[in-house]
Amino acid sequence: MIKAAIIGCGRIASLHAYAYKNLKNAKLIAAVEINKKRKKIFEQKFGIPVYTSIHLFTNLLKTIT
Repeated sequence: MIKAAIIGCGRIASLHAYAYKNLKNAKLIAAVEINKKRKKIFEQKFGIPVYTSIHLFTNLLKTIT
């Protein structure tokens, strides 16, 4: 299983998140966003933690988009 994260939770990020959701061999485990409003919306929409710094979770990942 590939553990993945998204950097930036703008418009295109939702498309990436849905794509990961449909992959059998990958799981979206986190995202990074510095904008507090977008951070909260993305956390609620996809049920994953959204961090304000990439340095907090990179050791958990195989890929980042």
